[in-house]
Amino acid sequence: MRIHVVYIGLFVWCFASVLAQAQDRDQDVVLETARGTLIGARIVSDGSPLSLFRGIPYAVPPVGERRWKPAELLHASWEGEREATSFAPACMQPQTVKDKAHYAYRPAPQMSEDCLYLNIWTPAKLPEGPPDRRDEVAGEHSEKLSGKRPERLTEKPAEKLPVMVWIHGGSLVDGAASWSIYDGAGLARKGVVFVSISYRLNVFGYFSHPALTAESGHKASGNYGVNDQITALKWVRDNISVFGGDPDNVTIFGESAGAYSVLQLLVSPLSEGLFHRAIAQSPYLKPLPALDRPQYGLPAAEASGETFAAALGAKTLAELRALPAADILNAVNRVDDPYAMIPNPVVDGWVFPAQLFELFEAGAQHDVPVLAGYTGNEGFQMSLRPDWQQARPETAREYEAMVRARYGDLSDSYLALYPPSDRENGLLAPYRDGFFGWAAQKIVRESRRVPSDAYLYYFDQAFGWARNGGYGAFHGIDLPYTFNAVGQNAKYSANWPDLEPTAADYRVADIISDYWVAFASGGAPRAKDRPEWPAYQAGDRAYMAFRDGRAYAARDLLPGSFELHEQIIRKRREAGNMPWSLVNIGLLAPVRSKP
Repeated sequence: MRIHVVYIGLFVWCFASVLAQAQDRDQDVVLETARGTLIGARIVSDGSPLSLFRGIPYAVPPVGERRWKPAELLHASWEGEREATSFAPACMQPQTVKDKAHYAYRPAPQMSEDCLYLNIWTPAKLPEGPPDRRDEVAGEHSEKLSGKRPERLTEKPAEKLPVMVWIHGGSLVDGAASWSIYDGAGLARKGVVFVSISYRLNVFGYFSHPALTAESGHKASGNYGVNDQITALKWVRDNISVFGGDPDNVTIFGESAGAYSVLQLLVSPLSEGLFHRAIAQSPYLKPLPALDRPQYGLPAAEASGETFAAALGAKTLAELRALPAADILNAVNRVDDPYAMIPNPVVDGWVFPAQLFELFEAGAQHDVPVLAGYTGNEGFQMSLRPDWQQARPETAREYEAMVRARYGDLSDSYLALYPPSDRENGLLAPYRDGFFGWAAQKIVRESRRVPSDAYLYYFDQAFGWARNGGYGAFHGIDLPYTFNAVGQNAKYSANWPDLEPTAADYRVADIISDYWVAFASGGAPRAKDRPEWPAYQAGDRAYMAFRDGRAYAARDLLPGSFELHEQIIRKRREAGNMPWSLVNIGLLAPVRSKP
């Protein structure tokens, strides 16, 4: 049976995909719009009815002459039915992990350069069409055969639910909103409209070139992936009310590169007013390349673009745009380590007028409540890198010598925090503290420059197989919990063991998702029957810890870690010739002096 729902003024257009759906499709939900018919799916998730719409385009496809141009909000119209029951293809991306036995291996997804789509899970009670019309259109083709259309209704859902917009991770290199680990049902069941968005990745989304700068009315190039996210938020502002969402109560949230994107949106002047709260799960805050000059040891973004264009054999912008997308992707795939080409946004004077950390320090971030944090063993994945294995010291004396060669007058502070007597922790903890931890604490500390509150958390819950295998609460393990989906066995990779959650895992998932929804609802993580979560203040440094099946408030997270890494990064900023990233922190930092 189809339930007919009719709205005026919603501009949507859908694209079918072959990607699988996580829940069973029980019946269709049909939205009549001024531009045509949108068909979604009514599903039941853990006993709760939800409506799900997949593959809704929010921008004009960025293909042909629109490759490497800012996204344009879609206003296309159509006639007839458009399916919104399948995810759209992922954006173009390389195979970042080629070893099929690797814990993070994923097969290459179905992908396309035409990829600017979003997905919506809503618990709102959508108004039903007249009963006598439902039987008339119960067959798949009955409307087309009869030539009749259901009576239009002008009412909108009575609800004005909080909206949560998810930005996926993947180092800005890969990833997709369609991955099962990003299923929004668990959060939607708690009373929010959940939206997941796709955006252009790697060189398709982050590519500067003098010719692109010259053709731009803003004399800027390179931030196309960021512009996609901003355009998706504009679509949400204009259209989400018909799904029962409140356009004046939008929370953006993401993990890893998604959290990095959240930080970017917090300071870009182009995103002002498009969201009202922000959650950053395991964020980072690297220096950005400048458009036309080297900075912090990074080449000018335009110069990097010229180098890549030359490798493609393209001499003009027209030739670059004429290249098949597969040829461009193949050039990325030819690099032995695709992460060597990790893309970055650009200080272009338009999307970003300055470095992200400078904008936070100047109080230029949007005045919205912020929630940020990281996991207890963010550095686990570094132990798998060949360069880390080669840098691993065999003895305490060798460890101390390596530290002193890299950190000079900060060596005593470094060794006090990460002593040779606990080398295993000393090898991995700096990657957690100096990359993800520093960024999370940096933005909540700088929140004192705006009136809105900020909240800090530390996530140290882990599934049994991760804890027993020595991985602990590694980077990304928080996703099944924050999505309230530990029971769905949703995994980043098929190579992850089955989650097999315990009662403690279920409790933490229920607790943390309650906080996330409460924050989205009212701007503070104050959930009924949950421990009080105080706002972070530089004086007492309050935070919420999640571990051992519970949440508890504490103060002064990992004392001394932020201060040490703030000094390390400050020295690099003053020198101006070295970036900071996950591959030059800890003992992977370059040697500065002889031990």
